[in-house]
Amino acid sequence: MELPPDGELVRSIAEAPDPDSKNYALTLLVARHWGLMLRTAEAFLKGRPVNALEPEDVVQEVIACVLLTAKLLQFDAERPFVPWLVAVVRNKARDLLRGQRPFLPLTDQAPIASPADAGDPLAPALEPVNDVLARIAPGDRSLLELFYLEKRPAAEVAAELGRNTSEVYRRLHRLRSRFRTLAPTTQ
Repeated sequence: MELPPDGELVRSIAEAPDPDSKNYALTLLVARHWGLMLRTAEAFLKGRPVNALEPEDVVQEVIACVLLTAKLLQFDAERPFVPWLVAVVRNKARDLLRGQRPFLPLTDQAPIASPADAGDPLAPALEPVNDVLARIAPGDRSLLELFYLEKRPAAEVAAELGRNTSEVYRRLHRLRSRFRTLAPTTQ
């Protein structure tokens, strides 16, 4: 079976009446272009001062802010999708760098410290991290751990949590935004 072209997938995401069709089209489109989006973000961020902003963050933002919203309708289905997508990834990386606020990269976080860890010399440094993590619901924490710490694909995380892929991407976007607002400012 031949997979539909990008333009058809974009139309399905934007116009399909049922969530399953949209989710299927999004999954195909993201799977097809994940590597390209990641390489584009890596190339753009290379050599720039980055405050824990990672290429995966850029790609997730593109998925959540562009591919899952009405912004996708800006794409002209008569034109090639790849150049448009590359421009979107670069612009999103630029936007994230420009408006970057300090935030806590999930991959560098330690688990919430227990009172028994009070003698740990790193305990004072971990207090702000633990404070932010304590404010996250257990279900959201599971989502973050599966995706970022275990580095599992969004489709696999969605299946395990009983959600669809687009819902996982939206939730990850909201959680990253929340982390940025809750993270203590360090200068």
